[in-house]
Amino acid sequence: FGECVHDLSRQIAASAPRYITSAEVPAEDIEKEKDVYRNSEELKNKPANILEGILKGKLNKFFGEICLVDQLFVKNGPGEKTTIAQLLAKVGKELGDTITVKRFVRFQLGAK
Repeated sequence: FGECVHDLSRQIAASAPRYITSAEVPAEDIEKEKDVYRNSEELKNKPANILEGILKGKLNKFFGEICLVDQLFVKNGPGEKTTIAQLLAKVGKELGDTITVKRFVRFQLGAK
């Protein structure tokens, strides 16, 4: 468990997540992100049914950048795609318990 907590601390320091899960991301931030994608040259002329699928994939990538549990684990080796959620489930299973992250604080020198 101690090693897992240490790894989570390193993850937070290195990847600077803003939220723990995608459920915490404000709806207006999600809509702004969707608007950016919708207005991009890449997606401007796509049919609506295809556009929705592409937007879903782009949002999942966005969540993978800003949400801790959706991020790829920084200690992954080449080709590994373990997310923090998967890591927590694996370590929890090994310990015979469930591990959840309720909150975190990240300090950064020179931050406003």
